[in-house]
Amino acid sequence: MKVYDGANWITATAAGTTALLTYKYVATAGQTTFSGAASVGGTLSYTSNNIIVFVNGVSLDSTDYTATNGTSVVLASGAALNDEVVIVAFKSFTVADTYTKGEVDAFAVKLTGAQTVAGVKTFSSQPVMSAGVSLGSNGQIVFPATQNASSDANTLDDYEEGTWTPVASSTGGVTGGTYSVQFGRYTKVGNLVTCQFIISLTTAGTYGNTTYMISGLPFTTSGTAANAGAGSAGYVSGSATAINSVFLNVESSQNYVYTNALTSTTTGISNVKIFGNGSDMRGTITYFT
Repeated sequence: MKVYDGANWITATAAGTTALLTYKYVATAGQTTFSGAASVGGTLSYTSNNIIVFVNGVSLDSTDYTATNGTSVVLASGAALNDEVVIVAFKSFTVADTYTKGEVDAFAVKLTGAQTVAGVKTFSSQPVMSAGVSLGSNGQIVFPATQNASSDANTLDDYEEGTWTPVASSTGGVTGGTYSVQFGRYTKVGNLVTCQFIISLTTAGTYGNTTYMISGLPFTTSGTAANAGAGSAGYVSGSATAINSVFLNVESSQNYVYTNALTSTTTGISNVKIFGNGSDMRGTITYFT
């Protein structure tokens, strides 16, 4: 049999220093009461109905003695001179030091079948699932550094936050150009990426053609154009053409967006030069990877 010591399940005999105590007395003529320090075994102590009494090696029936107070045994008939009276006491553990089956079932988390866990459970360390997802401290969920992509539409397989560097460019490249501010940040949830950016150009540089774009997106866009996404930007100054608003068109399977603008001189959207000396642009892009 095993008992719980507060930290581990141990055998009942290990619950105390000993599980069986033996007290030996040498009787005087007519002696009936045996208590206190024994010749062997120390001071008598026992639990009522949890002892065996021997006189000269013969076990007595419970009617031959009285043992109720835990510290003395009284024989029904007085012992003869030099009789050996041996009292064997069985040491017991208290119920307060153990759990019942019902109590164990109430707090134990079983590893098979559907289970209901009541109350708030506290983990002393960070539990890690076999796939790499772990529970962080203070209510966090930690995803692995490399995404384990899932084809299940109802499975969240990634979360990430970070920064990126937006670059004013064109499909023909750009020569020169200096920035006073060049910063972007992003949040990725599953395959959906939302980016914010700000670009401030001191000098625009020379662009290879008139197809302007912002490159450097943190993730390559989806290969399906319909699933790519779009964005918009606020334009402050520095354009060679008066611009009412700027649209960011995500190019599929690329890490850049085209910059199209609605100008004050046309009702249509066209790709016009929006990167000039002193250009200041900030915006938001949302797309699928």
